[in-house]
Amino acid sequence: MHRIQSLANRALFSILFPFSISVLSSTSVQAESKATSTSNEALTLIPLHTPAQSNSLAPRLSTAPDGQHWLSWVEKDEQEQRLKISPLRLLAEPQASKQSAHFSAPILAAKGKDWFVNWADTPHLYVGSDEFMAAQWLQKSGAGTYAYDVRISVSNDGGKHWQESMVPHNDGTASEHGFLSFFPHAQGAGMVWLDGRNTVHEQAMTLRGAVLNAQGELSHEAELDIQVCDCCQTGATSTQNGAIAVYRNRSDAEVRDIYAVRFDGTRWGEPIAVHDDGWTIAGCPVNGPQVVSIGGEAVVMWYTMANDQPRVKIARSTHQLSSFTPPVTLAEGSTLGRVALSYTGQYIVAAWIEEQNQQAELILSWLNPDTLTVQHQDRIASVPQGRASGFPALSTLAENQVLIAWTGRENDALQVQAAIAQLQSLQ
Repeated sequence: MHRIQSLANRALFSILFPFSISVLSSTSVQAESKATSTSNEALTLIPLHTPAQSNSLAPRLSTAPDGQHWLSWVEKDEQEQRLKISPLRLLAEPQASKQSAHFSAPILAAKGKDWFVNWADTPHLYVGSDEFMAAQWLQKSGAGTYAYDVRISVSNDGGKHWQESMVPHNDGTASEHGFLSFFPHAQGAGMVWLDGRNTVHEQAMTLRGAVLNAQGELSHEAELDIQVCDCCQTGATSTQNGAIAVYRNRSDAEVRDIYAVRFDGTRWGEPIAVHDDGWTIAGCPVNGPQVVSIGGEAVVMWYTMANDQPRVKIARSTHQLSSFTPPVTLAEGSTLGRVALSYTGQYIVAAWIEEQNQQAELILSWLNPDTLTVQHQDRIASVPQGRASGFPALSTLAENQVLIAWTGRENDALQVQAAIAQLQSLQ
């Protein structure tokens, strides 16, 4: 066995911002299902100043039930690591007929001198209702390189005060735990993560899940899959038919394809394959899937290098999360994967990183949510080569607007950057 923007904020973003920068270039798309661009649309990119300092990295985006968007990121030096968060403020100036946005002064959510910080498994924030927040990071638990725990701290006043941190796994082993994803749950925040408690007995990495309430208490703890890829990101979301978590599975023959498991709020189901790519690899590619909800179904996006062909694929669930459509290939050849995904109500918006000719670029693609055909696609930013660029993040602002964040570089230092991307019809 192996979140929707409030109507007020949607209206605020319905008009183009007064200042913008042009995208790098449009690109063509080749896909297994021949997903080609079919509409006359153009992208406006509005850069946002972030409160992140120099040598910042690992941006993540979270959206509260009321539509408030939060940016989180990591700042570190030789002595300490810090997880900071900042809400996006939307400003209206009716007399000047302008709309604008900015991030507020940063809030320190957590800090430490013994964190495990890397380019792929990054601290981040969950934002629920009634000012409930949960911040998570990784903290060393032993002398081994990969001996670390997931640590979670809860706030019930919008980040002003934080409870003492706890671990959601409670197995007490000095082993690898991480790649946690949050999803909305009626009792607080649902979670899935990779759990290495069995690796100390030379057994496989597992996938586990639980629910965290506003008091920092756990329930619905379960082992979801007994053998998974060791260090690929997980993804999770809630739909009208329950929650769904996605991850990279691992077979005894070292086939590492993307699987999904459903949670009805009380019980977890059996894992199913999103698609049998047949990627056989004797090691972890550190390149996990992402998922977003569309009503009672979900869309999953992932990277594979089956048959030595790098590809980014996307598929939609059917029959109330019990099966998936044949995938569409969004990118191939020069893609590095590192995917991000959002649903605006009108578009599926997908982001990934491509690298060729010693240059890495961030790609943004707007898709029809029913057919997964590409409506518009652009290269929107140059990013650092290699692992330094990490993974981009996406969040929905309006039907034709998304907030995107990534790790860039300024003055030879890593720097968290963000922008609003707005698709404008030319017809």
